[in-house]
Amino acid sequence: MKKLRLVMVLPLILAMMGGLMMIGCNRDREKFSYETIIVQLTVEASDAATLSGRVFTPADFLPEVTLSEVRVLDGGVPTPLGLSIFLSLVLENPGRNNVLQAVDALNRRSDVYHASLNIFHTGGI
Repeated sequence: MKKLRLVMVLPLILAMMGGLMMIGCNRDREKFSYETIIVQLTVEASDAATLSGRVFTPADFLPEVTLSEVRVLDGGVPTPLGLSIFLSLVLENPGRNNVLQAVDALNRRSDVYHASLNIFHTGGI
């Protein structure tokens, strides 16, 4: 009889432990930078920048986003369509709402293939 109770209770205990583990995972998901955005330029914009030897500046992303710094993370990542440039954009006014609005504005630009929060940063503000 005791074995039967254990067999019935054990799945409940394991499910509760799994739920606690998921809560821990969700907390870790919030660890991203509120000041940095990772941007992948379109292949066309990347080709044009590479051919012209363009140096990116914060003014290149105005008026959508006000930046304090632009860093080239990788100057030519191969994709099926060509090379793509990845940039790290540092916001002048960091914060949760500012970074989310900036990502949304950047994703609407025609020269940006994809913009996202910097999930590789484990800190935050």
